[in-house]
Amino acid sequence: MKPFYLVWSEGRGNPTYKHENYANAEREAHRLAKLNPGEEFHVLVSSCTLHIPDPVIKTEHLEDMPF
Repeated sequence: MKPFYLVWSEGRGNPTYKHENYANAEREAHRLAKLNPGEEFHVLVSSCTLHIPDPVIKTEHLEDMPF
């Protein structure tokens, strides 16, 4: 999986947009910082992705059904 980038500012909630490259994320952080003087905007990069699959287990019942 290709890394992605988020722009985050503490106290503003969760990021809402996933940037495909660093340059776009940095540009957005710069734009937001200009609109919100005194606030810090951080560019974050994904370092790994974890996924626990939901396995489906099939059990075959070989005996005749009682109904």
